[in-house]
Amino acid sequence: MIKKVVLASLLAMPALASAQGLYFTAGAGLGSTDMENIENSYGAGAPLRTDDDLQRAVVGVGAEVSEYLAVEGVYMSEAEATVGAGTFLDTLEHSGLQLAVLAKAPLAPQFALFGKLSANFISTEYDFNVAGTNVYSEDSSGAYLGFGVGAEVRVNDNVGIRATAERIMMDDIIDENFLTEPGDVDVNQFTLALNFYF
Repeated sequence: MIKKVVLASLLAMPALASAQGLYFTAGAGLGSTDMENIENSYGAGAPLRTDDDLQRAVVGVGAEVSEYLAVEGVYMSEAEATVGAGTFLDTLEHSGLQLAVLAKAPLAPQFALFGKLSANFISTEYDFNVAGTNVYSEDSSGAYLGFGVGAEVRVNDNVGIRATAERIMMDDIIDENFLTEPGDVDVNQFTLALNFYF
């Protein structure tokens, strides 16, 4: 994973070198972790207890290459989701680094819409417990594709408020032979953040 982060950083350096403005971003991500495949592994009719709510901090830096293009890297703090039935409990935790390109469409001097394409370097930890005893664990890390849309309003030259809706597609993070379902999990995340421009 470290090699992938270094490579991605090196690829982004030419864009940063020609950047018009750097910014710091900080915000909160809310949404859900799609646990459908884990739920399906219990079979039809199982009385499930699912907690798939996502809450995390998102902090990072970015650079405006032009008024139409920006690149950024952010850290996404750990989020946890669970599925349970009876004494069975599945727990999935995930956190990581996101490198993204934002294609912007300025509609007014202080307002822009944007599309987002991201590479997400995420570490996951999956645990299956029965009556409080761990039966199976699996740690995974990889690069996963994400995409989204959003809007930003500039309060002034130094501060902007940004809202982003995105999906991160984490494929094959759980062994399909154990789960008996595809080990894919999608993260649907809405982020509200403040951008501080330098």
